[in-house]
Amino acid sequence: MKVKRVSARGFWTTVSREVKRRAKASGREAGNGAGLDYAFQQWIAELILATEPGFSAQQVDVMLCSGHQKSDLVFEDRAGSRLLIVQAKYQPRRRAIVESQVSDFFNRHEKYVNRDWVLSHGPGSGPFGSGTVASGSGAVPDELLDYGEKIDSGYSVAYYFVSTG
Repeated sequence: MKVKRVSARGFWTTVSREVKRRAKASGREAGNGAGLDYAFQQWIAELILATEPGFSAQQVDVMLCSGHQKSDLVFEDRAGSRLLIVQAKYQPRRRAIVESQVSDFFNRHEKYVNRDWVLSHGPGSGPFGSGTVASGSGAVPDELLDYGEKIDSGYSVAYYFVSTG
């Protein structure tokens, strides 16, 4: 693999261009915060599916569209032994992430093991529609619904917080 060096400004320019291109291609306003968040989530999903071994899914199948569970992407590996839970936040340049948002995300484990909590914080009021997955199925994803059972059966879980902030 060839490594290319890029400045922080060059990296930001690339990320910004890629996110705005995806927002426009998906019919979402590039200047709209929610549209940019959604495009950033799409891009991160594509990157993870292309680089993380063992995960094979369609991008649309891993994207959640409900802000109440504080996760944007949920992946389960083909072997059925590993979950990857991601929050992807697109921030304008030079705007810092609020530390409490990061802490809240990394403290989700205790909430996710509670099936009743997952069900009560499922679809219905996310910024992208009424379903939790982009396809609009309206169902809580099995990966979170069965989170507690998966942990009990030996699954490992990784949490990624990805941001431009």
